[in-house]
Amino acid sequence: MPNTSINIHQEYQRLLKSQNFERFTLDYSILKSHIEKLKIINQVQESAISIFDLSQLKHVYVSKDYESLLGWNLNQAEEQGINYINSKIHPDDFDTLNKAGINYLKLAFELKEKAIRKLWDFKYVTDYRILNKKGDYIRVIEQHKVLELDKNNNIWLALSILDLSPDNDIESKARSRLIDIKKGEIFKIPEFINNAQEEQLLSLREIEILQLISKGLISK
Repeated sequence: MPNTSINIHQEYQRLLKSQNFERFTLDYSILKSHIEKLKIINQVQESAISIFDLSQLKHVYVSKDYESLLGWNLNQAEEQGINYINSKIHPDDFDTLNKAGINYLKLAFELKEKAIRKLWDFKYVTDYRILNKKGDYIRVIEQHKVLELDKNNNIWLALSILDLSPDNDIESKARSRLIDIKKGEIFKIPEFINNAQEEQLLSLREIEILQLISKGLISK
């Protein structure tokens, strides 16, 4: 892996680890309740569903549809964790997804600190290429949503729902969007603002301003 890719991935991992959890305050009966509901959903919807626990930095629920939909070996996935999933992603999409993930986490953490209620209004959607059971790349679309906060307002559980992309475009690189569920607005998550300030990511207020400009309002 090139140094640039390593640095981007390390920054993404650093952000994932940046929250401070008090493990004894986490009520895992809540997780069990979510899993039971998701199992019911899986009976009528053939989506690959998972829950990521940010306190443990691992998936604590992975539906069997990953096996039927993508041909994944769930035993290996459990043993290898996130490394198994990363190995399936198209190498040209890996950096793009990590960069977009950095932007999304910083935005989510800002919402968590300043406007917790708005955190639930957003859905993070990515579409990218991944290996299927035949060893061929296919396009999938994945929706991410905050599922639970802990008692200190750390983002604790995150939900992922993955489906096959209807267009199966295997030529285009990964794309990431943020959807305001209440307003129905969709906008692309930028990878970086510019080359001179790669670490200067869009703030919540800057995103709001860009949305208003896109509607025809002047910059003021």
